[in-house]
Amino acid sequence: MFAPAAAGGAPAISAIAGCLQRVGGRQSCSSIHCTVIYCLVNRFLDHETTKLDALITEQRTLIDLLKEKRQAVISHAVTKGLDPRVPMKDSGVEWLGEVPEHWRVVPLKHLVVESVAGPYGASLTKSMYTTSGYRVYGQQQVIPDDFTVGDYYISEEKYEEMRRYTVFEGDVLVSVMGTIGKVAVVPPNAEPGIINPRLVRYRCGSQIRPRFLQRILMCETHQEHLNFEAKGSTMDGLNMTTLATVPIPVPPVEEQDQILAGLFERVGWLDSLVKEAESAIALLQERRSALISAAVTGKIDVRQAA
Repeated sequence: MFAPAAAGGAPAISAIAGCLQRVGGRQSCSSIHCTVIYCLVNRFLDHETTKLDALITEQRTLIDLLKEKRQAVISHAVTKGLDPRVPMKDSGVEWLGEVPEHWRVVPLKHLVVESVAGPYGASLTKSMYTTSGYRVYGQQQVIPDDFTVGDYYISEEKYEEMRRYTVFEGDVLVSVMGTIGKVAVVPPNAEPGIINPRLVRYRCGSQIRPRFLQRILMCETHQEHLNFEAKGSTMDGLNMTTLATVPIPVPPVEEQDQILAGLFERVGWLDSLVKEAESAIALLQERRSALISAAVTGKIDVRQAA
């Protein structure tokens, strides 16, 4: 990957060294010789790392654009549908805009059969956690939508007290404190457990798929609305009353399935491009580190490059 340093030293540096030795002695020669080498290495690294840093910046910009595109694709699909030819109507909600004519716009509370806020106050604190038993789910799982991470548990005895906060497959969990508005759906393989005080749990009725509700609540329009409501609240976060009235565009269940399938394909493609860009950044950063290491240890000849 790198050209080895030439044996014997560069002619220009040798000439300078010889001149300095005649004028100021061997010690002066050695000191100036090192300074010249340092300047050459520094110049070389400035030039090469600047190029690599520019490539890394390009990849990071690409990732940002892909994530913006991903959000736009999801937002459009869950609020406008997949068919651009379908007639539209006013949703009756200013910030939501138009929706397909055959869709309904329904408050969240009319789409769920159960809603439960996490335990309050001192009923569940970290001092009660154990190393095994029943899982305690919180933002650690909801924000990345990953139920395999985390190691908070409660005992069976404590779980019996907290049973009403139990999560089941398909439940929709929403973060309402701190980082608000993040949404996850409990997967089939999740360990038995409960929600913590920073979450609320919804169980969907027959009118809406849990994954579709997640996509809607996480889309750009609804995230902006939730953040606006949280800032205007006297409490630090969202409350059940606010969430209950959030307007949800609801297509027929069959169309929800079609939209989710279409998003799986489109979003999957965008996610693969993001992973490729992230891999490219990792390789560029690795090359940058290797380049610096090789230059400062004399494993490459920086004289000709400089």
